[in-house]
Amino acid sequence: MSIVSTKLAQIAIFKYGYPKSNKKKGGDIMEKTCKVITNPSVARELLRRKFTIVDIKPNKFLANASVFVFKLEPGLMAAVRKYKEERKNKKAN
Repeated sequence: MSIVSTKLAQIAIFKYGYPKSNKKKGGDIMEKTCKVITNPSVARELLRRKFTIVDIKPNKFLANASVFVFKLEPGLMAAVRKYKEERKNKKAN
């Protein structure tokens, strides 16, 4: 590697940070264990259906808003899709 390319790589790391990887130390691929829900009504419905909430955090992009972190359990995404479909059908009628 030449001095110029090394210097450019150092500048890129300084400006943009190290490249993100989906691998843990040791080379194992990380599995998703949580799902972030931004819609409070969807989060409420998931809680009503007994899905496990892990955390509630402030939304980084919207002031006075929160995100809801749910444990990724079987049926979670199906419940979200079903709720959104029911809501869409209810608005259409």
